[in-house]
Amino acid sequence: MNGAMNGAMIWLFQAVQQAIQAAATQGAAAPTRDAFNAPGSNIARLAATESWHAFYWVIPFILIAFILLVVVMVRFRDKGDGRQPAKFHDNNPLEIAWTIIPVIVVVMVALHSYPVLHIMEYGGNNPAVNVEVVGHQWFWEYKYPQYGIDISNDTLVLPANQVVDLDLTSVDVIHGFYVPGLGIQEDALPGRLTNQWFKAQAGYYKGQCTQLCGVNHSQMLIDVQVLPDNEFQAWLQSHRNQPSAAAAVATLPAALLHLPKTLPMQPAQKGDTQQ
Repeated sequence: MNGAMNGAMIWLFQAVQQAIQAAATQGAAAPTRDAFNAPGSNIARLAATESWHAFYWVIPFILIAFILLVVVMVRFRDKGDGRQPAKFHDNNPLEIAWTIIPVIVVVMVALHSYPVLHIMEYGGNNPAVNVEVVGHQWFWEYKYPQYGIDISNDTLVLPANQVVDLDLTSVDVIHGFYVPGLGIQEDALPGRLTNQWFKAQAGYYKGQCTQLCGVNHSQMLIDVQVLPDNEFQAWLQSHRNQPSAAAAVATLPAALLHLPKTLPMQPAQKGDTQQ
């Protein structure tokens, strides 16, 4: 019995290590996308456009401050001729101007941003696909309740150019679901449900957990494959009603669920002989 248990533990440990290595290799080989240079979803494009809009409004004030700083350093530097610097206490018109103008700019940026934020929060109506994303230490589980699909530590597959709704939660600690190419970042909280929606272009996207969720946090990679509708339907057909790895682990004996990170080697006892 002990030999069979040890064999099962070794097999499970090796399988987990191989899966982690495969995910790391795939993630390292994939091209990195970000929401500014190559936005892959409507949410990413909205965020990038709004960020550039705010940047163009704010950058003049940053440039003015630096230009004035340089002018003052050069024009009013100590020239070594004994002249005393000018002294003044305040300038009411100037102070009023540099208070009112930035306030107007902030209000304009806020008013311009509000519709975009509203769309990001409430625009995902009538989604074509709903996926329940569950964070585990240390892998992601994806459930497609309308199709009876439950996959773990694998690629999240989604349809292109259709509204996708993600409901996120966690079974242990706080995890962060972040895919920069899709412009999405949302925490998965134990005992709570958070939500994220988007409409993506076909392609491959990668991300990672953004919360420090434990010793294997760095291995909590995210792979998202967005497929054209016909390819997505074929994927659904091939994965319907397949048991997930998380469900399989839940059925293992309790002793197998608390494996050490490395398998201990027993020291040789005096008098042991090889068989």
